[in-house]
Amino acid sequence: MSRATVVTVTNQKGGVGKTTSGVHLAFGLRDMGKKVLLADMDTQGNASAILSRDPRINTRPGGAEQLFQNVADLKGVETPSGIDLLHGHAFLEALDKEVAVGDTAQLRDYVRSLPYDYIIFDTPPALGVRQVAPMLWADHLVVPVEPTPLAAAGLAATIRVIKRLIDSGQNGELKWKLVVNRYKSTSKEQTALVERMRQQFGANFVQFTFGERVGLTDCLARGVPIWEYKGTPKEVIDKLNAALKTAMADPHVKQRLAELSSDIPSADKMTPEGLRTHLTAEIAKWGPVIKKAGIYAD
Repeated sequence: MSRATVVTVTNQKGGVGKTTSGVHLAFGLRDMGKKVLLADMDTQGNASAILSRDPRINTRPGGAEQLFQNVADLKGVETPSGIDLLHGHAFLEALDKEVAVGDTAQLRDYVRSLPYDYIIFDTPPALGVRQVAPMLWADHLVVPVEPTPLAAAGLAATIRVIKRLIDSGQNGELKWKLVVNRYKSTSKEQTALVERMRQQFGANFVQFTFGERVGLTDCLARGVPIWEYKGTPKEVIDKLNAALKTAMADPHVKQRLAELSSDIPSADKMTPEGLRTHLTAEIAKWGPVIKKAGIYAD
């Protein structure tokens, strides 16, 4: 296995959808057949509770802090979601006092050597080692932002840190994307703010936005992504499908998938209907062969 690709979801403003974005990114990569680890750096442990389906997991140590301890042969805990987990918990807060940010750069190769295709970091909304270290280790940053003045102020602080990491050479090859979340298209103020972000950040601005959806809360409460949630509105499925197509067209994504010997699906398979037709045909083709061979999944 080649080294892991590290994706860190971050913003110094809370409540902008970091956990929702990180968990759905992990689910999407899992569904592409990738081996995924989610490292939850937040003391609230919301991402951990979603994946493990254990609401009390944030009361127990022995999770994400192991990344700072250079633990040999470190692996996350398997969860019912099919995504491995280094969980977040209340005791992680001590890291901000005990570990200097400057000492974590040397852990980059260690983190990237863990036996996964992708490692997703969900970070807390506060500047400290639990936020900055995963940014130092990352190949890619995803920065969710809500189109409100307060959230825009928090975004500015996050962008300053990103630029400092790149310009100083601490992580000179870092790529980052801004994702607008909880956008109300009926709000003239939000529409104007989104357009200003689009112009200001250019290529770093993801050209689709996500609105506020009750279904997102419901599906995560059940530990499943929105595309597995029964009753997901068609417009939500269409938007997710458009986002997937945009991601698959990104040159960096294409390059990384090629390095992992993964094929990008053809356009006719990049829709729910196309994927369903393809899977039905594959099951019909290979099902009898597998049964005849007497192969079973325990």
